[in-house]
Amino acid sequence: MKLNLIIKYFFISGTFVLLSFLFNYFLIIKVGTNINFSFILSFIIFNFLSYFFNSKYNFKKKINFKKYLIYIQNTVYTFLSCLILLNILKYHFLIIDLITIIIGMTYSSILNFFLNMKTTFKTFV
Repeated sequence: MKLNLIIKYFFISGTFVLLSFLFNYFLIIKVGTNINFSFILSFIIFNFLSYFFNSKYNFKKKINFKKYLIYIQNTVYTFLSCLILLNILKYHFLIIDLITIIIGMTYSSILNFFLNMKTTFKTFV
């Protein structure tokens, strides 16, 4: 795999992770929204944007509904496992909200990268 492709993927995805982080920070810490609601809303918005921009600008592929469903499948798995992890950290280990958000974003980014490279964009052989 080309290093340039990895850099572009993390730049595009990282941009949306950063925006998602700020969005979650605002909703959870400033507004006081429930962590589960915040992450669900963030998932819906930034998941689509990440797929769209990675497909179009990084992999130069057409937006394809079937591939988007595969992308969704990967991100739903990541999302649900992230919510479980975050709830365990927050409620059993009393991790503060900001640290919980950082852990969640990092975990999701790395797992999504590996899942989507292999299945959605079929870059790893």
